[in-house]
Amino acid sequence: MSLDEAWSRRRFLRTTAAATAALAVPRMAKAQDHARIVILGGGTAGLTCAYRLQQNGVASMILEAAPRAGGRMYSLQNYFPDGQVAELGGELIDTDHHAIRELARELEVELLDLTYLDGSNGHNFYIDGKLSKSDADWIEPMRPLARAIRAAIGDDGANCDVSDLPFQACWETSRGQRGTHGILTNFTGGRYGANLGNGTLQTRATEFAAMADRIFPGVAKAYTGKAVRQHWPTYEWSKGSYACYRPGDYQRYFRALVEPVGKFVFAGEHTVDEFGFMNSAVESGNRAAAQVLGMLGLQQVRAA
Repeated sequence: MSLDEAWSRRRFLRTTAAATAALAVPRMAKAQDHARIVILGGGTAGLTCAYRLQQNGVASMILEAAPRAGGRMYSLQNYFPDGQVAELGGELIDTDHHAIRELARELEVELLDLTYLDGSNGHNFYIDGKLSKSDADWIEPMRPLARAIRAAIGDDGANCDVSDLPFQACWETSRGQRGTHGILTNFTGGRYGANLGNGTLQTRATEFAAMADRIFPGVAKAYTGKAVRQHWPTYEWSKGSYACYRPGDYQRYFRALVEPVGKFVFAGEHTVDEFGFMNSAVESGNRAAAQVLGMLGLQQVRAA
């Protein structure tokens, strides 16, 4: 689809959610009109790079093979009751995620502050059959298992419920949204996460509801049968959820992932030192745009 008019804030936001196979970013180049910039991938990094280039008067074309733009930022709308939206990819923005917060401010996208929204301390832990709402309740008993848990599922459990049950971690995606229903996100990693792609959706969803019911009695009864599964490791256009470098990989490969090769510039959440976040993708898109502008000999006039 070719767009000849300049992008507005509304158009940028609409584009990230629209289904498209090939997206051409509007032409706004002047003196550098002869330069042809092609961006491979219409995920968050690619869209951000194109947007920053356009702000600086440089045209580009995005080529995306998937049937939708946005990459691993995927908001599922018009599926769950009460008009609630489920995020099938990136969802949470931390306080220090400045790049994406700045982009949201520019595009006039409201961010919900979920910190203690429900009056809790932001996370709960279910260990050895006991629900703990205070860090002090579980820190000492967990010390002998800490290394094994970090190796198996990581140690980022903020703003969610962390368990020694197979589902590992979950959070309520419907916090801050209108309606009487609730959406629980089952967030898993490792071999168990990979295996969630097996079996029927309802089998997996019912299993999760049963496990969650052990922590919060009533979940299984409240389950409406409405569920969705986004299994990024088997998704044709990603084959993975986000970067997770093994020990030594960062030192060995990171520079090669970041530095341009000739006229090729690289972006993506995996090319930022704090990888694995939506902010990482935006930050990399900003960097890639700045690198392209530098190659064109243009002075940056808008933030990138």
